Amino acid sequence: MLFDVAAAGSLLLCVAVIVLWVLGRSANHEIGRMTPRAFDEIGVSSGELFAITYRELEGDVSVAAPAAPWQWQIGPAVDFGKLTALVIPDVPPPVAGFYFGRIVVRGGKTTMIFLPMALVVALLAVMPVVATTRRLRRHRGARRRAAGRCPSCGYDLRATPGRCPECGQTVRAAAAPASPLGIRP
Repeated sequence: MLFDVAAAGSLLLCVAVIVLWVLGRSANHEIGRMTPRAFDEIGVSSGELFAITYRELEGDVSVAAPAAPWQWQIGPAVDFGKLTALVIPDVPPPVAGFYFGRIVVRGGKTTMIFLPMALVVALLAVMPVVATTRRLRRHRGARRRAAGRCPSCGYDLRATPGRCPECGQTVRAAAAPASPLGIRP
């Protein structure tokens, strides 16, 4: 049951990511926040998921800056290959949409991670596919068992109700059908 709930949540996330993927092909959709000493953003642009953080390392860190609220922003699509070359020089560009880079420059640390959206969708789709497959197999086995067939291979078990002669699986006897009043004989 818990796996099915997690699979449903994963399916909802997968649908949301697909919508963002389609929207992110022509525009940069991101959610981010900024303080005087840091910024964080995560978003989708040009078919890639990105996460970028910046932390100031120098200065008086004992003074806490007020946390800014997270804000949704839409802007023009960004080419991450060019962006990486500008922000982190002398580093190879993203390969097939994958990139991880970290650099400390001018008293701050910048971290950038890029992933292709196809990978994100595929990872989020695994649990719903497994849950659906499990549910279909259970349903098919119950249907076969009710019809007097082997739940694994579907072989007719009227002559050999204890073991399937086709696949060798031990089969428990099917419950007697209930009467219309719900009483078993």
